Amino acid sequence: MLYIYGGQGIFGLDVKDFVGMSDFKEGDKIRFATVYGDEILFVSASMKGEGLYDLYFSVNKEQYDKNDKENADYNNKVADGEKPGNSYVSQSVGDKGYNYYIDGIKKRVASSVVSAIENSSQANYANAVYMDNLNKRLGEARYANGIDGLWARARHDNIDKDNGFESKNTMYEIGLDRVFNLASGTNRVGIAIDYMEGDIDFANGQGDVERKGFWLYDNWVSDKGHYMDYVLKYGHLNNTFDTDPSRDRGVVSGDYSNNVISLSAEYGFKKAFLENYFFEPQIQMQYSKVSKADYTTSQGTNVTLDAIDSLIARAGMRLGFNIGKTFEAYVKSDIYREFLGDQDVYAQDKTGVFSQTYENDGTWYDAGLGLSATLGKNAYVFTDVEKLFGNDNDNSYQFNVGFKLNF
Repeated sequence: MLYIYGGQGIFGLDVKDFVGMSDFKEGDKIRFATVYGDEILFVSASMKGEGLYDLYFSVNKEQYDKNDKENADYNNKVADGEKPGNSYVSQSVGDKGYNYYIDGIKKRVASSVVSAIENSSQANYANAVYMDNLNKRLGEARYANGIDGLWARARHDNIDKDNGFESKNTMYEIGLDRVFNLASGTNRVGIAIDYMEGDIDFANGQGDVERKGFWLYDNWVSDKGHYMDYVLKYGHLNNTFDTDPSRDRGVVSGDYSNNVISLSAEYGFKKAFLENYFFEPQIQMQYSKVSKADYTTSQGTNVTLDAIDSLIARAGMRLGFNIGKTFEAYVKSDIYREFLGDQDVYAQDKTGVFSQTYENDGTWYDAGLGLSATLGKNAYVFTDVEKLFGNDNDNSYQFNVGFKLNF
């Protein structure tokens, strides 16, 4: 309680905590001041920088009535400190006193914490369900003669969503495969590991993402240019975020991790035409399961990210030509479709509740070009770049470079 017996001024109340606010309902009111006269005015009360929302309360006053028995509850001594006592207060303010109280919440304004939770969770989805393919992984080395080998690749992504986040990631992959010669082609089985780190930028904050993954794959290539590729992946993602400091709050941070398992099946067929040209149609389907995550921000907000099921289909093509016997250049284009992808986000703290479902189903496209080169008979290098369009992609692109060594 505030007691003011003299002076003048117009004041706003800065609420740092509101015990029992979850039980605060229409018709309730909480007194916070008793003042003498009309020259002391409380015109606002707000609680900022304490959680999901900045709260703006309704403030009113009523005439002090010394015969009101409720005054004694506010003015007498309490266990954790001294108050003036009801008799003293009643004599001091008399019939010129006013009691000020909060009697409702006029407005809730989402803080930067909401933006951080939203954008971090959506970036987590985008990084978890990323769709890879055989061409990016091995380039033209997949059509090489059946020899065991080692391959490595570096990948850089820029995922830029309209009015959302921008995630800049770099992933490193290395794999080892064993080739079995068949009557009509080759079968390549292998294992691989990956490591990714990236930065996420969004309005009023930033974050980091890290992934560690393990793969198993099985790839069949026929003598006539047909191929099938199956990939089983496990990945563990760590996500952190920090809000930008502002006048009303310091930095609020959060960190969480989740797991993703994905299974991909891809088919393609490379068909030569004219003298040095080729055409390669491709189709692919990938199912991913992203695990649930629970965490608490540094400000005490409890957040739940429900598990996500993702089913993405791809249909694409490459059109290219050979330059001599060692170089190959191509252009490519793909269409993607997410059939599932619903993402439920729930957060709660003393300032309120945030609940949102993001429907990530949608269609997007890419266009790109690439180059492969044979260095001797047992070494290959390859690179490609692509730009993404549609489904809120703004300046989204990807760059790959890799090599394959046979032994």
